[in-house]
Amino acid sequence: MIEDNYLKDELYNLIKQDSSVFDFIQAGSLDGIWYWDLENPENEWMSNRFWETFGIDPSTKKHLASEWQEIIFEDDLKTATENFNKHLENPNYPYDHIVRYYHQDGNTVWIRCRGIAIRDENHKPVKMLGVHINLSSIYSQFHDLIESQGAQFETLFNNAQIGLIYINDDRELIKANPRLAKMLGYESPNEMVGLSMKSLHLSEENFISFGKKYFESLRNGVNLNIEYQVRCKDNSPLWVSLSGKALDNNIPANLSKGILWSLQDISDRKMIEEKLLKSNERWQAALNANDDGVWEWDLQANKLYTSERWNAIHGYKAEDTIKLEDWQNNIHPDDLTRIEATLHEVLTDPSISSFSSEYRFRSVEGSYRWILDRGIILERSDAGKPLRIIGTHHNISQRKQFENALIQERNRSNHYLDIIGEMIIILDTLGTISMINQEGCRLLEARESDIIGKNWFDTFLLVDNYTEVKGYFSQLMAGNLDNLEYVENSIKTIKSNKRLIAWHNSLVYDESGKIIGLLSSGRDITEKRELEIKLEEERLRFELAVEGTNDGLWDWNTITNEAYFSKQFAAMFGYDAKELPNTIDAWKELLHPDDKESAYEAVETYFNSQGTHAYQNIFRMRSKDGSWKWIKGRGKALFDSDGRPVRFIGFNTDITQEIQLQNKIKESQQRFHDIFDAVPVGIFYFTTDMIIKELNPAFANILGTIPEKLVDFNMRERLNNSRMLESIRKCLSEGEASFHGTYISVSSAKASFIDVAYRAIYDEEGNIKGGIGIVQDLTLQKSLEDEVTKKETLHKQLFTNKKVPTLFIDPLNGSIIDANKAAADFYGYTVDELTKMSISQINTMDPETIKTEMDNALNERRDYFLFQHRLQSGDIRDVEVYSGPITYGEKEILYSIVHDVSDKQKLELELHEQHKHLQNVINGMHDAMTVIDKDYNVLLMNEAAKEMLKEELIEDIEHPKCYEVSHHSKLPCESENHPCPLKKSIQSGTTQKALHRHLTASDEERLVEVTISPLKNSAGETYAFVESGHDVTDLLEMKKELHRQINFDNLTGLPSRTLFMDRLQEFIIHAKRNKTKAAVIIINIDHFKIINESFGHQAGDLVIKTFAEWIQGVLRNEDTLARLSGDSYAILLEDIVDDLIAVRILESLKTIVDESYIEVVDQEVHLSYSAGIAIYPEDGKTTENIFKNADAALYEAKEGGRNTYRYYTDELTERAFHRVVMDTNLRDAIKNEEFVLYYQPQYDSRSNTLIGMEALIRWNHHSMGLVSPGKFIHILETSSLIIPVGIWIMKTAFKQALIWRQNGYDPGILSVNLSMVQLASGKELVEQIIQLLKTTGCNPAWIGLEVTESLMMNNPDKTIGLLNELHELGFLISMDDFGTGYSSLSYLKQMPISKLKIDKSFIDGLPDDEDDISMARSVIGLAKNMKLEVIAEGVEKEEQKNFLLENGCHEIQGYLYAKPMDVEKMTALLKEHNEMQLEK
Repeated sequence: MIEDNYLKDELYNLIKQDSSVFDFIQAGSLDGIWYWDLENPENEWMSNRFWETFGIDPSTKKHLASEWQEIIFEDDLKTATENFNKHLENPNYPYDHIVRYYHQDGNTVWIRCRGIAIRDENHKPVKMLGVHINLSSIYSQFHDLIESQGAQFETLFNNAQIGLIYINDDRELIKANPRLAKMLGYESPNEMVGLSMKSLHLSEENFISFGKKYFESLRNGVNLNIEYQVRCKDNSPLWVSLSGKALDNNIPANLSKGILWSLQDISDRKMIEEKLLKSNERWQAALNANDDGVWEWDLQANKLYTSERWNAIHGYKAEDTIKLEDWQNNIHPDDLTRIEATLHEVLTDPSISSFSSEYRFRSVEGSYRWILDRGIILERSDAGKPLRIIGTHHNISQRKQFENALIQERNRSNHYLDIIGEMIIILDTLGTISMINQEGCRLLEARESDIIGKNWFDTFLLVDNYTEVKGYFSQLMAGNLDNLEYVENSIKTIKSNKRLIAWHNSLVYDESGKIIGLLSSGRDITEKRELEIKLEEERLRFELAVEGTNDGLWDWNTITNEAYFSKQFAAMFGYDAKELPNTIDAWKELLHPDDKESAYEAVETYFNSQGTHAYQNIFRMRSKDGSWKWIKGRGKALFDSDGRPVRFIGFNTDITQEIQLQNKIKESQQRFHDIFDAVPVGIFYFTTDMIIKELNPAFANILGTIPEKLVDFNMRERLNNSRMLESIRKCLSEGEASFHGTYISVSSAKASFIDVAYRAIYDEEGNIKGGIGIVQDLTLQKSLEDEVTKKETLHKQLFTNKKVPTLFIDPLNGSIIDANKAAADFYGYTVDELTKMSISQINTMDPETIKTEMDNALNERRDYFLFQHRLQSGDIRDVEVYSGPITYGEKEILYSIVHDVSDKQKLELELHEQHKHLQNVINGMHDAMTVIDKDYNVLLMNEAAKEMLKEELIEDIEHPKCYEVSHHSKLPCESENHPCPLKKSIQSGTTQKALHRHLTASDEERLVEVTISPLKNSAGETYAFVESGHDVTDLLEMKKELHRQINFDNLTGLPSRTLFMDRLQEFIIHAKRNKTKAAVIIINIDHFKIINESFGHQAGDLVIKTFAEWIQGVLRNEDTLARLSGDSYAILLEDIVDDLIAVRILESLKTIVDESYIEVVDQEVHLSYSAGIAIYPEDGKTTENIFKNADAALYEAKEGGRNTYRYYTDELTERAFHRVVMDTNLRDAIKNEEFVLYYQPQYDSRSNTLIGMEALIRWNHHSMGLVSPGKFIHILETSSLIIPVGIWIMKTAFKQALIWRQNGYDPGILSVNLSMVQLASGKELVEQIIQLLKTTGCNPAWIGLEVTESLMMNNPDKTIGLLNELHELGFLISMDDFGTGYSSLSYLKQMPISKLKIDKSFIDGLPDDEDDISMARSVIGLAKNMKLEVIAEGVEKEEQKNFLLENGCHEIQGYLYAKPMDVEKMTALLKEHNEMQLEK
């Protein structure tokens, strides 16, 4: 047997970890497995079976790659090397080939060698796994048949049903069988013996070229299979399928040993193919006479046939072949989904026999044409599935152009209405909605189609005002009331949202003056009213709404940039709520760099949509410990009347685990599919409904199609082999079955002789949920014999089933020879009646008019004529007639297709009505509206604009100017009070606005917003402009009040943070020019939170206002005091000469604060404050820096005990900078894998035997070298980086413990330290450790977990529960640094502790220091009494060891035995320890 090797061990571990590796080996390992180390390429492990295949004793081999390279054929080694290099470069290139090896007995061994590269996380190949399959028996089978079984071969040769000949290397015929002699017309095989093969070729040239082309391939071991014409004895040609093989198995083959040829007569098939070609030509001629393009889809063969006319319509050449995928790719993307849905319905619904669709189809030159596509199903299977479909394409582009013109006119009308910004609605006398514009749809939150036809009052009116409003409307419609020109009432939207609308109403009359409805324009004033209320209200927080969820709430004031984050939001990332600044910048800072752009874009897109859809986005955010979490953010914004967002509220949900799980599933699935796709045999999975759900490429190749065509293939309905269906049913009932026989291929219709093994697949409860089929293709044939019959019936079916009226007309006398059903339906006659009529009885035009139309068509290069046909009913219809000559029997006739085009006139009438409707609509608008050109000429105006006319001031009343109408001016608007937006709109091509000032009759100034928008045609050219005016005076006043609230604090009236930062920025600009200085002071009230929580928010507000008054009392007039937030204030002292002015102000304030108090709930409350000072420009030259440094000084003041102030110094920045640098370096260390584990052994000092070790972390920094944990552990713990580092320590230690034990070493208990931060994570820590045990394969009994005494006592109840869970998993729990904390014995008894570790500080003084002696003896005694083990750390001297032994502590760790060492040195120590134990 082969001895163990590290690559074998590694492979076994890989199999345990990745099941797909085992599946690969199980499927392919027949005659040997090999596993190659590509990073150490001389090392390659090969299984026993590998060597036994070549007759070699495995025990003589050393697992070297050079060993197998010595026994492989030299040419085949080159082939294997070439394939190896290609596979390493491209994983999709298969490493799969057949090579020859030398057997020990001298024979050749044919091997199929397959392999797959194992790649690391960077996709670099690091190992190679492969299998051998011995094919020697297959390759030698034919040779053995001839050499050793002569009699049997002779029998097979003479009785074969195909022609066989055996020739020598001089190409002389040595032997032939009776079948060949008969095939070629010879009396017997003996008559052919000795003939030169030249006599079987049609010419000497063919003989020579055949030898040159194919004999070299035979010499190289290639088996030939071609179709070829040979010569019979009577010199006639014969088509045969010709196969040849050299009888020598060596490569190159020795052709002197002979060549065996087989010939099979295929002349019948060739004759059928020729007939089929002629049939296709006749069919094509008939189709070309049809003006419509004809297509046929053969679903069995999955092929598409098209007529020459079809090809011509779409710009193809007549001989071009169109593929189904070309058809699909040429359908316009906007139409594709609809057409695919229609096709799916046609293919799956047996009740559908015909269909019709309109869509755009791309021609060869790239332009799209509108096509009317009609089709009928000609043939179905027994199961009702369509087998053949035929149809036509008709070009309807001209009709579509006319329809588009009407649509453009409608759109132009709608544009007039939509740019107004008000709801426009028309009701009939019953209150039914007959028209509404886009703004109305938006306000009602519904589509136009969902509104038109609804009753206004029943659908959109609120219950509380229904009776009153409906009553007024009824009175109006009855003519009993004057117009209710203006009214306000509330409505409800489709989504039941309440909106307040201001209405302007006008009655609508018909031409006789009768009231026929009501035209109303409405403006949404809901926001205006809500803003009026909200200006007096405080913002409401939503904390209580989400207290019971794990989602984090955020609330962003987009105007002030202030943000609120809930406790859950902060906790989600490991923060306390106070740690996150109350600005949106806190969110931005936590975003992953790669997600910032998309996150900002998602918010911007949502804002631009003005909330038409809910905001939702997925991105990553950084936790306090540096890890990244996947977050799903959802939110909704509040917009003002201008569509600007003023507030944005939403929730964050942590979806990290969901994303991680999805990624793991994808990786596992990818590994499975890589192997699945590489298997050379066909494999497919099917459900209990016999539907194929998954297959590999090999299976699709066997069936002659692509994998996509077979997914969801229903075998029960579409499989045409009852035996195969029965075998599948047997598999699904009994668990397994097989099939051996013929199957008709899905795509090519060739008969395949296949071998299929079926196995059932079971669910967890043991029930069959599907099956798997493994298919091997043995042969492939095809039959085409029924094709000619199908084509011969095509023409008649095409004519009879055509959905367009079609006539056959005798051109000599005009008589109708034949007509289809569509023609009979259109004209109202039966087919028999039509065939007894002349075309002149239908065409109402006289001969002269008909000739004129035919000339016009010729001159206009039209392929149709415009006639008027009379129906049986007497109706006259406008028709387009496509006509052309075809041969009918032996007679030349006209083939005419008729299209009804009468509906075009209706479209023209509708276009005229649209113009009239538009004028009626705009007349009902409250605001004045005009349509003007670029020269100020008014083209169209509504009634409101006409009321402004003063005819005596207009120069040309038929062509007034816009400025004459609106301002009664002789010149265009250019003044400051009347700026003209027309010029800007002409230049930019976009909507422009301007603000005009107008005086009312009472001299009240009103502001009017003038909006002008360009009107563009379909080519994008501007041809006119729409101008409207709207009074915005009240709205601007509301915005002014909103601006005040943004810049000033509601409680104190002081400037807000926003205004303070603006003033600071203005001063810095001023200071740079004048070289002056300033001081920024940030003040916080000490312990304000206690006051607020103890006495309530009302008392807190009183403190805030009073303290603000105290500060204001000590400031100069030019100084700025602002309230930042909560109890935080900021002071800007401008143009100071002496830096100490800030101190003097703070000292004055301190005097007031010390001498004053605030009476709250009958109690005197005394205050103190802390402050930070930063001087411009010394402490910062930008608003951000000066403000940040003042805040840093404030923090220092609070750290110094509060009730004081601090100036900013560079030392504060230096300390912070050092901390940031170390934090950054540590994050890089995690990413760059700079941490390493060292191991310090632990010994039983009685026998000096190694009993365990402790894992200790070290930082291998690229410039600082090996850094001890004392310099960085505290930073890891305070920054929460200890979480990922702690996981890395445990993972590394767990894996190393497993490796040592697998290699035969006993490291004892390997101890790992747990930090305070890890314990604080609670259940999360336990879950992480459980996961590590699964991924590493480590036994928890091998591991000890050490927790410091002080850490255990920090939260003993929680700690006890957590340690119990870890103990139940099998871990040994130790208390580290025992004696340094203040353990309670009652708690100590409850903890699952197995060992106490005496801290080094109590070992250092032994055996002399009395305190250390006392402490050490106490700990040892306590451990004995509690039946705990005890170990001493830090033992460096022999005397210390002896003292400990004498007092009952025999487990020791320290420099006396060994310093901490890396894994290589520890492995060597374990090896030495093993050897010593063996010697004992």
